[in-house]
Amino acid sequence: MFKPAENKLTPISALGAVSPQSIAVNNYTICEVTDRAMASVAALKTHEKAAAKTIARLIGADAPSVARWSGGTELTAFWTGAGQWMVDAPMSSHEDITAILAPDFAGIAVMTEQSFGWCRFEISGIDANGVDRLCGLLCALDMRETTADSSGGGAAARTSIEHIGCFVMRLTATKIHIIAPRSSAESLYHAIKTAMVSADH
Repeated sequence: MFKPAENKLTPISALGAVSPQSIAVNNYTICEVTDRAMASVAALKTHEKAAAKTIARLIGADAPSVARWSGGTELTAFWTGAGQWMVDAPMSSHEDITAILAPDFAGIAVMTEQSFGWCRFEISGIDANGVDRLCGLLCALDMRETTADSSGGGAAARTSIEHIGCFVMRLTATKIHIIAPRSSAESLYHAIKTAMVSADH
């Protein structure tokens, strides 16, 4: 009798490895982030305020405004456009993030699964000046004085790095996240490593 082959598929990261990749260069460290689930939220016409209130309730902070992110220890969100946000949460508890959160947005916004369409890298440095310098080499954003504010949020802006459309989030004075299309992971990783080599020269 025919017996189907056992499913032995192994999930891999955006860089093609079983475990997240990490490397230290000079005074910086870059780590691949694979433990966050993401979904986009787009408010329906005339329901922008209701969608923002729902996001605020879910993340435990005001819905982020233009070029900002906010949130608590579990769920966070960052602004992506008028009436639009990206919500992210731990993969361990929100692997199916749209199924979990969509009921909260019923009738006021549309949610779209984004988790596996993007890659994310965490870059940390030994001081704020070094991270500012690295950002300056990577893109046109001025990330100075954009660290976490009293609401627990910070800067989150759209930019281009090596012709790759990205979001850059300033988490702390010495830590940023860069989020980009998964298909560009290798190119972005190379660009960041190159900037890390140059930043201290």
